[in-house]
Amino acid sequence: GEEREELGAASNLVASAEGKIVGFENIKGNIAVEIGDSVAKGQLLIGGIYGDEESGFRYNNAQGRVLAEVDRSFEIEIPRVESKKVYTGVVKREKYLIFFKKRIKFFANYRNLPSSCDKIDIEAYLPAPNGKYLPLGLQDTRYLEYEISERELSDEELSALAYEQISALIAAELSNAELLRRTTECELYPDRAVIKCKVKCLTDIARAQEIEVS
Repeated sequence: GEEREELGAASNLVASAEGKIVGFENIKGNIAVEIGDSVAKGQLLIGGIYGDEESGFRYNNAQGRVLAEVDRSFEIEIPRVESKKVYTGVVKREKYLIFFKKRIKFFANYRNLPSSCDKIDIEAYLPAPNGKYLPLGLQDTRYLEYEISERELSDEELSALAYEQISALIAAELSNAELLRRTTECELYPDRAVIKCKVKCLTDIARAQEIEVS
């Protein structure tokens, strides 16, 4: 017969990435690999099926962490010309009376909006005695004019920016991993920088994969 030890779908743990197994933590299920094994993405790590055809199968949600050394590669390009948004100080405004879902404009200090601007909406409602708000309020809409300023970066500035951005990318991508080794190469060209980074990290590669039970 078949038995499920937990409510919900039964599942295995499979590898979310290629790697070399270095340890297990809080495992519940049948371990299908050994420390030192190199595993492929999608390979079974922890099985959630127990038993055999004679004694019957039991289905479980495999659990735990499977730690592995994983190699990752990152590459980004940084243009040499830096574009920056510079606000001119010109602000166009509109004001609306809010009544339920209606908005009635009663003020504007412009005829035409700037070709390049950011829009900011600020809404404020009248408070009610019960601590909530009445469906009556004001909307203040502001349009902040800006220009795009361009500047060509020096080799030193371009290189520093490239290292800064690749470091931020790696920190975001590997936020739950321990960095073991990192090699970085940055090449500068007339119009851009190309920075490449190879990383070896220690991370949990176990990912749940539902077992289809007929």
